[in-house]
Amino acid sequence: MAAEEVSVNLGDATPRRLLVGWANGQDAWVRQITAETILSRQAPSDALLDAAYTTFLAEKGLGDGEAPEVPKLELVATDAAEEETLELVSLASIEGVNALAADQELGFDPELTVLFGQNGSGKTGYARILKRISAVRTAEDILPNAHTAYLDSPPSPSATIQYRLSGMDSSVMWKDESGLAPFSRISVFDASAVSLHVDSDLGYVYTPAELALFGHVAAGLQGIQQRIATEVKALAPGSNPLLSRFTRGTKVYPVIETLGATTDLAELDALATLPDGAEADRERLEGEIAALRSNSLDAILSSTQETVRHLNRLHGVLTTAMNFDAVVYEKARVKLQEAEGRRTEAREQLFSQDELPGPADGEWQEFIVAGDSYRQHLDREHYPTAGDKCLYCMQELSPTALNLLTRYRTFLDETLVRQVADANTEVRNSSLRFDEAELTRANEFATEQRDGEDPPVWASQACDVLAAARAAAQDTANGKPVTAGTLRESAEAVASKVGAELATARAAVQQMSEDKANAASALTGKQKELSELTARIELNRNIAAAREYVRRARRAQQLDKLSRVISSGASKQLTVQSKLASEDLVNKNFETLFAEECARLRAPQVALRFQGA
Repeated sequence: MAAEEVSVNLGDATPRRLLVGWANGQDAWVRQITAETILSRQAPSDALLDAAYTTFLAEKGLGDGEAPEVPKLELVATDAAEEETLELVSLASIEGVNALAADQELGFDPELTVLFGQNGSGKTGYARILKRISAVRTAEDILPNAHTAYLDSPPSPSATIQYRLSGMDSSVMWKDESGLAPFSRISVFDASAVSLHVDSDLGYVYTPAELALFGHVAAGLQGIQQRIATEVKALAPGSNPLLSRFTRGTKVYPVIETLGATTDLAELDALATLPDGAEADRERLEGEIAALRSNSLDAILSSTQETVRHLNRLHGVLTTAMNFDAVVYEKARVKLQEAEGRRTEAREQLFSQDELPGPADGEWQEFIVAGDSYRQHLDREHYPTAGDKCLYCMQELSPTALNLLTRYRTFLDETLVRQVADANTEVRNSSLRFDEAELTRANEFATEQRDGEDPPVWASQACDVLAAARAAAQDTANGKPVTAGTLRESAEAVASKVGAELATARAAVQQMSEDKANAASALTGKQKELSELTARIELNRNIAAAREYVRRARRAQQLDKLSRVISSGASKQLTVQSKLASEDLVNKNFETLFAEECARLRAPQVALRFQGA
């Protein structure tokens, strides 16, 4: 229906005014059917009903796109238009009708057309087409050519009909419809009609044209309801195809069992949302259940405990590496170098090479420290002084020897010694030190994990960190600068992952220990947990199908409700308007309307007699 005002000839026919007034109070799709019905004076065609159904769906928010604009109907009072004249022009492109040739065309004369020929030449075939499009009571089913073999199903009857309506040429493609407008006004009189009209009692029902519009519109409403029923039937899935995939006793099962228009999609989506590592959890549960059933829990527990020990050792080594501060170590190392430098400088200032038996190296320095330690042992606080004897040979010290020993005391000044000792302590405390056995075993475990079939992500990283840590430990043991600048950060990152793995393994050990103490109840609990997880995984895989099932059910429910609304609303109101038009308007002028109908049918004069008159 075009989105423009519809003008309808009214004259004095007030039933039409009632129909238009009713239609203007209804939805757009009702006005669409009513307007076209008033214009065509025919029952709505399938094409019109399909278009109106599309408008209906769009208007109710169940179709694609926006609902078309269908304006209010407008009545324009004019003189009654002359009745349209219908002329048949030709039948052509015939297919699937008895043995009629497809390339044969039958032309009709404006006055009289006589079709003659031998039996079986096709005369009856043309007559059957005319009876079919006219919707006469004696129309027969049209069959294909009985002498032709078809590989597939035979073609449906069809033909192109050329006609002239009030002088305007038109054509239509007939596809075996019964009662094709405007040909339904044609009358066909043949042998079958003779029996119908002469030998049988023939009832005649007269409905005034204006009042017939109500029936046509009512048929249109029923056509929409039939389309609703067809779609509802197509939407109905029958038995739930998803139910067989789920196990009773799970939280998912009752949701799927009652899947339909009332299903809460938020609840459905929540059940279908899986936790991280759902597949891994399922494999773990399956393994634990198998262990509980096979009494192999002890072996698995022992293996997991061994894994905990390895992970704990590795985590400890990584923690040691993580706690190593290369900056602090480097400061201590530099401080030691500076302290030793000051001590060396003091030694060079106090002693010349001629006074020493050899180079002033570490051995010489140890010798001097040993002598001073012996002095302290003898509790000779003020040694040496004039007149003292040598502590080793007990000979009186000469002035030269006294001077030399005094310089030894100066060289061993507590400040310089303490600075070197403190610096050495700081270097030792800030150095990276491992238990070599622990480091070796941790490295063996990390290497074994790295070279396995399904290595954890941290294994390769742990091997790299342990290698760097070993090198750093050797450097600090030798007092060398540390080259592994990112050791601390790398160790911290790997330690975090290993720590998480360790926590999981410890939890598994604790759980298996508890399961071992109560294996029967543990098996039941694990099976329940596995069933729930498996059901949610299955729902996650089929969530799209479940949502589509709910969508179809909701659409079917909405359509069914709308069909009932049509029955209780528009159809009921139309019946009231039709009754009002019939009782209050048409009955007052029935004789005039009947006489006009008889004149149009060129019927003999018929006398009307009203009961009770």
